[in-house]
Amino acid sequence: MLITIARQCGSDAKSVGEMLSKRYQIPVYNKDILIERAKEKGVYDQMPNFFAEVPVSSLLYAIASGEGMTNLGAIPIQALRDTVGDKDCIVIGRCGNYAFADRPDVVRIFLSGEKEVRVAKMMSIRGISEKEAKELVKKTDEQRAAFQKYYTGQIWGDARYYDMCINTSRIGSEAVAGLISQYIDESEQAKTS
Repeated sequence: MLITIARQCGSDAKSVGEMLSKRYQIPVYNKDILIERAKEKGVYDQMPNFFAEVPVSSLLYAIASGEGMTNLGAIPIQALRDTVGDKDCIVIGRCGNYAFADRPDVVRIFLSGEKEVRVAKMMSIRGISEKEAKELVKKTDEQRAAFQKYYTGQIWGDARYYDMCINTSRIGSEAVAGLISQYIDESEQAKTS
């Protein structure tokens, strides 16, 4: 099983991923772990911005699009697939929903939340002012949307590209992990019926 979690800034993806990791006894690959694994495999230096989830500038995107370059993310997406391999795991970010869409055992999740709740969470986590947290949430969400668009052509957060889209602000991380687990367990049961 491979679970991908795309997320808005401050929507508690790390906590949800850790809970699912404990439940299913599979590792969570977040930014730091993916970078470490990519370095071990020798692919990080070729595409550090992809593994660090740094968006390509809009100027470069416009030039590449204008030149008729298609499938711009094929090499980084393949590098992500090679880095993760076939093992069961949870991948946070990095266009995982797209990279692993053809795996029959993939579960693609998008986590969102009310902006004021996400801002408060970032204030607490980072120890920053409300103004700084609002800017961080806005900028991070914009960068993640641009990153997804550049590497996949998909609209970040569009429900068509995920199995579940959940607002973590409404029910909290523990309940979100429970919903995802229920979905996974019932999906598995339906396959064997």
